[in-house]
Amino acid sequence: MSVDTGSLFAPFQYGPLTINSRIVMAPMTRQFSPKGVPGDNVA
Repeated sequence: MSVDTGSLFAPFQYGPLTINSRIVMAPMTRQFSPKGVPGDNVA
């Protein structure tokens, strides 16, 4: 079975934002911050 992954690595534009691929990672800082609020150390 072959899966076409070419579109995952193509540039993507959403409004004024352009990213190099469709692979992104959400920030994980809130999980480790006191009460879920990031401080100056994660700015």
